Amino acid sequence: MLKKTLFRFMLVFLFGFTFGFIIFKLFGNSLGRSQMSQDRLGGYKYIKPLLECNIENENQKELVNFKNKVEENIHTQIEEGNINEAAMYFRDLNNGPWIGLNEQTEFAPASLLKVPLMMSYFKIAEKNPKILKTVLTSKKLESNYPTGLLPESKITPGGLYSVEDLIHYMIVYSDNDAAGSLLENQFMNENEFYRVYRDLNIYPHMDINNEDSMSVQTYASFFRILYNASYLSKDYSEMALKLLTQTQFDQGIEKPIPKSIKVAHKYGLRALQPNQIQLHDCGIIYYPNNPYLLCVMTRGSNFQRINEVIADISELVYKEIDNQFKNSQ
Repeated sequence: MLKKTLFRFMLVFLFGFTFGFIIFKLFGNSLGRSQMSQDRLGGYKYIKPLLECNIENENQKELVNFKNKVEENIHTQIEEGNINEAAMYFRDLNNGPWIGLNEQTEFAPASLLKVPLMMSYFKIAEKNPKILKTVLTSKKLESNYPTGLLPESKITPGGLYSVEDLIHYMIVYSDNDAAGSLLENQFMNENEFYRVYRDLNIYPHMDINNEDSMSVQTYASFFRILYNASYLSKDYSEMALKLLTQTQFDQGIEKPIPKSIKVAHKYGLRALQPNQIQLHDCGIIYYPNNPYLLCVMTRGSNFQRINEVIADISELVYKEIDNQFKNSQ
């Protein structure tokens, strides 16, 4: 009975009806010259574990603020009717300066929350690696995918899949049935599910409309935690980000990025009502020697227009980074 109740509740949580989360405390400084430089461990492709912070070198290149350009772009998109609202969070992953626009405005995270579910399993796997090879019977989720985006590949309900394979389908293809199968089994009890949020000092939150909600700055913290390898082990943090580079959604923030540059990201799509769509995309762009984190959350009425807005913002940010750092490679 507990498992059935928990399963129904977690499906609501994941796909955006009544529940959400918000980080209690965030760290960082506004974009500008950082007071500290950071020493990081090498030897990994997708993570840069933080070793220590030092007083900044005076000769270190300063990232020029481009907040006004992004703000103007979003204002124009709203005026042209392409979106109703947008929020953006950018962070330089080398030294920490950041830009935020409406960064505390809350949206329905929807499938973005598959990332912390993946983190929950990898946390269990740190003590019990065999869990990833354990075979489960897949389940059929009783819900429809929002109009505008369908997974390119899905699991077969009733089929046998390892936990590792289910995580792959959930992240790479954003398969809801895979996510549901990972929620309803002997490993994912209530205590294990909430462990990630508890450990990271995250608390349940519900808005006045009884909708799940999360800010773009809050959600971005999951990617920072993976990049810094500050919660999962280095190997599992690396594994998580590698999976996120394989996502089949190549629109949004990935669309304008050159194919030679890896992007580890996750999208979330929520169709609240006809003509009320929320589309989000968040991830790490591995610009050579200057990786950065970009998250964009939007509201609008047309999927394709919203999708193009996110890509447009990503292109603007990429060009700014490229112009500022390409001569320092």
